[in-house]
Amino acid sequence: MMADLFGISYSPWTAKARWALDHHKIPYRYREHLILFGMPELRWRLRKFCGDVTVPALIAGNTRIMDSFEIASHVDVTGSGAPLFPEGALPEIREINRLSEKALDCARAFTVFRILKDKEAQEEALPGFIPKTLKPWLRWLAPIGVNYIVREFNVRRKTEEGYEEDYREVLESFRRKLTDSGGSYLLGHFSFADVAAALALQGVEPVDHPSLPMGPATRRIWRHPALAVDYKDLLAWRDGIFARHR
Repeated sequence: MMADLFGISYSPWTAKARWALDHHKIPYRYREHLILFGMPELRWRLRKFCGDVTVPALIAGNTRIMDSFEIASHVDVTGSGAPLFPEGALPEIREINRLSEKALDCARAFTVFRILKDKEAQEEALPGFIPKTLKPWLRWLAPIGVNYIVREFNVRRKTEEGYEEDYREVLESFRRKLTDSGGSYLLGHFSFADVAAALALQGVEPVDHPSLPMGPATRRIWRHPALAVDYKDLLAWRDGIFARHR
């Protein structure tokens, strides 16, 4: 039975799961999840009728996994090709993924703060089935979805300055780890650690790659100009990882 992966096309969390699935050549149907609109179907497919549900979500027969790290770990066992979780490296990879999640939590906060002030980004955030001519009139729907994210992830628990400080701590950690490992890969060879760290940079400067499509307004609200200047070296490293492995 072919797996179904529910996700959001521009989401770095979804991108982590898709990268692992593609790396291991596992066939799957990608299903775009619509915030709020798609929740009833997602709950039904996951057989989870209360509590939190999130994407990416992998559904394959009786297997239902909602976390990108857990999806990648699962397919590392069931798929083909070189492992992304080499033997003995799990603790290090788990820690790098934790840092990646911390960075992406900051990136999510930045985009939330910005989209509420950006009418073009609000229009781009609307579902694709809405005709372009109607989007300016239905732009009011986007803040509803955004405010759902604000509540779900308690985004307003910190200021933008607090999130930036956290983001910088993660990026400095990645910079040190790359220096210590020789500069090419975080563990000296390609692994899920590099996937997680590369995608953590989406909130600094979104990568230009077909696996992460973004409209111009969406790309604008994901970019952090100050971080993009200060971490050009990490962005160059990220682009190299994509060029070689994605």
